[in-house]
Amino acid sequence: MKIKKHKIYFLPRTKLGKWSFWLVISGFLVIIILNIIAGLLQTNDYCDANGICYSEDNGGFRPVRIVFSLLAMACIVIAGIASILAIVKYQDFAVLLFLSALIGLMGIMFVLGEFLFPH
Repeated sequence: MKIKKHKIYFLPRTKLGKWSFWLVISGFLVIIILNIIAGLLQTNDYCDANGICYSEDNGGFRPVRIVFSLLAMACIVIAGIASILAIVKYQDFAVLLFLSALIGLMGIMFVLGEFLFPH
């Protein structure tokens, strides 16, 4: 039995592998940008001299955060599926592709956990 030796690269070589890698990067960038914007729009609770407390509500930003959070999670899940497909079907053995597959699998586990064990 002859064992095939595959060369391991750092960057993905196939088009599908490159797409999956950049989808993971874009998903993380969306999450980082959302956290920065959420930090800038953080609500401030304050009380006056009479002890009456007021709260500023930035509820208008909430639907935008939900849509972009779902978009980021979809990017990560799709990237995980695409990277596993690139590794198995196209024999693209790249370090960043394995990392992309690992992150995608964690995203899939997160989504499954949200639906199987709701809180």
